[in-house]
Amino acid sequence: MHRKECRDAAARNVDGANEPQNVTAVAADTRVYNGTGYSGGNGYTSAGANSTEILYGGSAQGARNVGGYTIRLYSHQLGYDLSGTLSNSLTISPANLTLTTSEVTKTYDGGTSASGSPIVKAGSGTQLFSTDSLTGGSYAFTDPNAGTGNKTVTISGVTLNDGNGGNNYSISYANNTTSTIDKAPLTVTANADSKIYDGLGYTGGNGVSYSGFVNSEGSGVLGGALGYTGSSQTATNAGSYV
Repeated sequence: MHRKECRDAAARNVDGANEPQNVTAVAADTRVYNGTGYSGGNGYTSAGANSTEILYGGSAQGARNVGGYTIRLYSHQLGYDLSGTLSNSLTISPANLTLTTSEVTKTYDGGTSASGSPIVKAGSGTQLFSTDSLTGGSYAFTDPNAGTGNKTVTISGVTLNDGNGGNNYSISYANNTTSTIDKAPLTVTANADSKIYDGLGYTGGNGVSYSGFVNSEGSGVLGGALGYTGSSQTATNAGSYV
């Protein structure tokens, strides 16, 4: 408890009896949740020449979570009576907390899932106090296509472990807009071919095979036109060519 001391030798009568101390007003107090227990009070006013050692009590002492509590005064020294308004309120309001994720990087897979476990963190201008922690959450890219440092990842559904069901914070979410989807590697291989010498130059090819398509995609997603080159083109004589 916080001790506010006011000692006065005049507080005792000649016959040794203690005079009452008249407290006329105890100040209310407010605070924003900060992860620590409240102690003391917000002051008081008193009337009369005599005073004694006055302490703060009530449910406010040690209060940590968002809610309403009572600040109460009492005398530490036996024999002194306090009168007047001896209690008032403490209100603890939620702290603002913006949650976002670290940058997320994945390889193109045709979907929007933010693979791995993005690190959830407090956004600019807010703080997650050391007594509290974050778990869970859902993360997703807003579109599946490849891009470097310009992809957006949304976040939602994070569980806040603060000992008060998450009620010590007023939570908002901020997208991460600097994430990356790397291109998936795709291998295109020209098929082998053969022919009997016919006196004509060879042109074109025998088709290609693909390795690396994801999400049940195929050559239909590719643009442009397939073309062939290499030493085989216009080759006439018997031999091996590329």
